[in-house]
Amino acid sequence: TGALTPDSNYLLRIVGSSGAAIASSLVRIIANAPATFYLNDSSTSNDVYCAAVGDDAHDGISPATPKATVKRLQEAFTLIPGDLVELDTGTFLLDANLIMRSSGTAAQPIRFLGSTHPDGTLIHRNNTGMNAIQIDRADYVRLESLRVTGGSIGVRVDGASAGNTRKGIEVARCELFSNRDYGLYADYCTNLAVSGCSIHNNNAARPLYLNYCYNVSVASNVIHDPTSKDGLYLRGSGRVEGCEVYNH
Repeated sequence: TGALTPDSNYLLRIVGSSGAAIASSLVRIIANAPATFYLNDSSTSNDVYCAAVGDDAHDGISPATPKATVKRLQEAFTLIPGDLVELDTGTFLLDANLIMRSSGTAAQPIRFLGSTHPDGTLIHRNNTGMNAIQIDRADYVRLESLRVTGGSIGVRVDGASAGNTRKGIEVARCELFSNRDYGLYADYCTNLAVSGCSIHNNNAARPLYLNYCYNVSVASNVIHDPTSKDGLYLRGSGRVEGCEVYNH
């Protein structure tokens, strides 16, 4: 495909050994370089990235053709370091845990970016027995400007052991609220960063729970109204600064 022009449509025809066409379909070539992908809900109200409603029949690679779910986007594309997924204004109801499947690098994380409109981008698990966003097989993923609610855990990050940690996960300017247990739960992580987040009204004793996490950065977060005990728990190492914790 090296001679094909990226961002162009081509007709692909599959021909059998007899020479007869078996099938044909339009395909779109995208460059083997970081790309921007687009997701939208069923409305264009207050949108900032997309020009159409989301539809999983769309290709998700232009503002005019946004997909509707991260799940279908990840089935259609293997994300690569430096890719950006823009989720527009509105509500994304999940029917399963949103599992991040592809890894970035320290220099080029894979970013999931919510809307800049005040209404924001809401990820609603709609099932308090299950997690909303789950990162247990990917490294160097950045979640940014997302509102996450309605799950057992808003964002769960899981390494396997002290020798097999999740690396370089970032959660920035997110609102993690009204989950049954934790806002963010991380186990066996290195270089985890949580910054500028609002974590509130989650029902676990410690809504920001970092267990066996090392070289972490927790900065400028507001954590309030857990049902009991502490706002933040860290077992490991790192730096906690500029956070406001109250009503616990």
